[in-house]
Amino acid sequence: MKLCREYEDWYGAGQTLNNLAVAHRATHHPAEARAAYLQSADAFTRANAPEQAARARARAADLPD
Repeated sequence: MKLCREYEDWYGAGQTLNNLAVAHRATHHPAEARAAYLQSADAFTRANAPEQAARARARAADLPD
């Protein structure tokens, strides 16, 4: 993650954060998954990848409270 930010690889950061969100979701940690999905969406937005950003936001919204 640090390298992605350092080199401004926002798409890579988005993918990494999305993978982290998937892991949190799989281990039944919805709050952590939601935070990671939203961070992923922000990174994808910075990478000019609106479809991936929208998908990450939708996944965050689908998580239970």
